[in-house]
Amino acid sequence: MDIGVLLAIVLPAVFIDTAFKVYSTINLVNSWEKREKANRISWLIVIWVVNTFGWIMYLLFGRMPKESTKDEETWD
Repeated sequence: MDIGVLLAIVLPAVFIDTAFKVYSTINLVNSWEKREKANRISWLIVIWVVNTFGWIMYLLFGRMPKESTKDEETWD
């Protein structure tokens, strides 16, 4: 396999993985004060150490629910 073809396959995957890790970290930091210390540190480790599945696990199970405000419309 040519190195150019290999790079064309691997580089987008690495870019997407890194982008989702950064997004997950920003999301975690935005809810930093609402979490227990052990919880936030463990999610940070999961996001960055557990390869692709770390940020997927965080986005599926670790995100905090969005708080609604009084100005938001509700669907009844």
